[in-house]
Amino acid sequence: MPKGLQLRLPNALAGEFGDSHYVSVVFPHGQDILNNALLAGQAISYLFIRKDKGWYVHATTERIEIPIVTERKNGALGLDLNAITSQYPGSMHRGNPTEAWSIARCCFGKSKHQIEAMLGDAVASAVRYAKDNLIPIVIENLDLDKKKSGRSKKTNRKVSMMAYSTFRQLLGSKAFSEG
Repeated sequence: MPKGLQLRLPNALAGEFGDSHYVSVVFPHGQDILNNALLAGQAISYLFIRKDKGWYVHATTERIEIPIVTERKNGALGLDLNAITSQYPGSMHRGNPTEAWSIARCCFGKSKHQIEAMLGDAVASAVRYAKDNLIPIVIENLDLDKKKSGRSKKTNRKVSMMAYSTFRQLLGSKAFSEG
């Protein structure tokens, strides 16, 4: 039996192609989640979309919950995203920083995809550090709309360039998948 996704073809095509057809589908992102869902016997929904360049397949399933491996008693890793740098105040134990570092991340003049790639690298590094040291990650809860009101265009652009919502999404996703 061929490996891949088995498609049940409509009756109108069954005479020409048979009742079913196997398609090899590999997703560039999230393939491990789909593999785990298949092993666990979870349902996966597929949506096939035809566009000018060909067919696109979207797959959705519930994520299998990853157990949390960090413990508050070990301290916390505080992350701060600024327009110029990603700062890691480092491990905090009882409110006292034990180490700190920052990574230059100037977002000015970068495309959305370049910013996402830079933030993704920084987030992956921070999550790896937190997981290796079994410490949870904490970040500020910023209300950027309030911060933007009544400021100059230059200051507003700087606040917007922080890509805070992208940072939160990337961090949430990566931290969730790593426990």
